[in-house]
Amino acid sequence: EEGRDWVQRQEQDLAERNAALDFRNKESADGVKQRRDDMAAREAALDEERSQVQARVDALWDEEEAQRCRLVVELEAATLDQSTRLAAERNAAERECATLKASAAADIAGERARI
Repeated sequence: EEGRDWVQRQEQDLAERNAALDFRNKESADGVKQRRDDMAAREAALDEERSQVQARVDALWDEEEAQRCRLVVELEAATLDQSTRLAAERNAAERECATLKASAAADIAGERARI
């Protein structure tokens, strides 16, 4: 009888230990799953943030490229304007030169006629 009680107590003790181990294993597995879920959520948030940063970088790059294009167009317009102005000045100088030559030729002809 005493031996049977001892065996029952041992079996009861073993069953309680197994139940405690099962509970700890379940808690541990739940904790691991929760950590995995948390890490997946953080990864998703980081991916979203990375995507937003990349979008901002792309937008800045596009704006910089557009600014470069505007500067090139402005430079080309300024160069054309300056070229047009210089051509007009050259034409005016050529007309003035022709007028001076004609005037000088007339003066020379007048002097020759007077002599």
